Amino acid sequence: MKQRNLTDKQRRLIEMDMAGTTDAAIALPPWSSQSPVKGDRFLRCATVLDRCGISKTTMYDWIAGGGFPAPIPLGGKSVAWLESEIDAWQLWKVGQRAVA
Repeated sequence: MKQRNLTDKQRRLIEMDMAGTTDAAIALPPWSSQSPVKGDRFLRCATVLDRCGISKTTMYDWIAGGGFPAPIPLGGKSVAWLESEIDAWQLWKVGQRAVA
């Protein structure tokens, strides 16, 4: 997997999660970002599903439960995901495998 530029906060949260530590002051999931990183791209649904290897139903179930990055409304019925958030989610999932 090609590693994208993650924010310091995303990197720290991923490292903390992989180490099994928590920080009560941080309530955001490790893939959440307040702003896109430079060079970030919007990924449409089909691309996200292909990169993550999950179904649309599973993705939206995980979004509802807080276990997957939420889409960004683009206007009308169009939504997209930040590539950096999908990359950070994938790293987080790999960390979950190491903990389990």
